[in-house]
Amino acid sequence: MQLHTQGTAHNAFPHNKRIARAWKLCVFALLLLAAMTLSISRAPLAHAGGSAAIIHWDSSMIYAGQNNGLPWGPVGETTIVHGANFSPNLNLHLAVTPGDSNPNASLCQKPNVTVQVGMVTTDASGGFTQHFSWPASAGQVNQGYSICALSASDNSIASSQDDGPFTVLTSSPPVIDLSTTTVTTGGTVTVIGHNWVPPQPVSINIAGCAACEPGNTEVTNLSTNSTGLNDGSFSVSVTIPANTKLGNYVVDALTQSGLEAYYTTGVKHLTITAVTVAPTPSPTPSPSPVPSPSATTSASPTTVPSATATSSTTNTSVGSGNGSSGNNDNTSHGPLIIALVVLALILFAIAGGIVFLLMRRSSGKRSTDHGM
Repeated sequence: MQLHTQGTAHNAFPHNKRIARAWKLCVFALLLLAAMTLSISRAPLAHAGGSAAIIHWDSSMIYAGQNNGLPWGPVGETTIVHGANFSPNLNLHLAVTPGDSNPNASLCQKPNVTVQVGMVTTDASGGFTQHFSWPASAGQVNQGYSICALSASDNSIASSQDDGPFTVLTSSPPVIDLSTTTVTTGGTVTVIGHNWVPPQPVSINIAGCAACEPGNTEVTNLSTNSTGLNDGSFSVSVTIPANTKLGNYVVDALTQSGLEAYYTTGVKHLTITAVTVAPTPSPTPSPSPVPSPSATTSASPTTVPSATATSSTTNTSVGSGNGSSGNNDNTSHGPLIIALVVLALILFAIAGGIVFLLMRRSSGKRSTDHGM
């Protein structure tokens, strides 16, 4: 009996170890099952990868180093989304809703506010790509919006998963304006922009067409930067080359992220005209200087003038000057006039004597002839 008792106690020790080991294995199995269950239950919330249906934002909407890698932009943003892991050939409604639907799928359905942005059918691999302009009805500034996929047949949630909310930065789409609609070659025009958010480089293009290959119709292209997270404004002066062909052109603005005035608020029209050359005025001739009148002295007569004629000539000569000079001339020429009058009288007397002698000689000759 003693040997049997000792044998029983000795054999029971290994048996108890086996039972303890079995319990440990059971506990480990339970913990592993719980972990797997938790992993499966959380799998639909993953933002990428896995087998859950998900919608990805296009990389053009994400700016490196900004907004924690999540997309943001203005109302009117050219939005591109890519669906993955859906059932093949599935008709879906796409809708955006305020908030983050990743942890709360109920945001995708009423009574929550949702804005439908398109309809799509998945391809054979359960994927799709859809473009749409971000709607103004989902335009609350600095609000994040999720994108959901709803079944077109019963409006059930096909996916509430995306890469994270899209944040709206402005409630209006990007827009440009011009300082003038007509400019001459060699002149300048100022291009003004608003809502080009987030701040980024903006290209200004003036050409014969927009959203095209302008070829030789391109006038100029330059780059500027928008400023202000919720404004996105810029102002840049553009010089029109002097050799630009005259005509009508369009002004467009676009970014590398895909924002373009042509697709949002439209381009602006600009007419380029020739420079107007002002006519050269004809020179006005200067008046020729008029010489001042000067007093002239009468030349001595070659024939014997009468006293009346001499007096008349002298008065005319004196009167040709100004009043002051005339008075001085009358005073200084008085003795000369008297001498001329006396000389004229002497000559007149001599002439009279000669005539008298000739007449007397002629009379004596006639008397002699009668005596014969």
